[in-house]
Amino acid sequence: MKIKIIFLFLIVISMLVLYGCSSKRNISTLESSITGHWQTIPKDKNNAPIDYYFGKNELIYLEKGTKETVTYKVVRSNESENWIEINTSGTSNSFGHTSKITFSNKERTELTEKVSLDGLNPPSSKSDNSVVSGVIDSLKNALGNSFAVESKLVYIDNKISP
Repeated sequence: MKIKIIFLFLIVISMLVLYGCSSKRNISTLESSITGHWQTIPKDKNNAPIDYYFGKNELIYLEKGTKETVTYKVVRSNESENWIEINTSGTSNSFGHTSKITFSNKERTELTEKVSLDGLNPPSSKSDNSVVSGVIDSLKNALGNSFAVESKLVYIDNKISP
């Protein structure tokens, strides 16, 4: 009986150790570091956070119950400066864009996403993309190519979908 209890105890401990090792987050590269569930830190406390779920070349945004899925590809990165640049495909109704993602700590659990006017791509379903492109060009002329929107995000968990 005592041997059975010890054997059962060892099995339970082994399972816990294996579970702990398997759920460790991989931050060995910038590309693997963005994988998982992230959440924006709203600048205005009245705004709800936006959830980002980064999978392998797929990004899911969840904002106020509305889910949007886009594909992304890594455009370039710089390990020594701790940033990665991705290009999202957008959808038939929303802009694709280029984002520069900069990690702000060595654990890579906090980041800043910067989207500039220069990196916007018009939606594919719009019947007259020349009008949309004209509006973007007008904004660039008025605000400058360097105008950008920044969002701060924190890592939540390793989920890649809601």
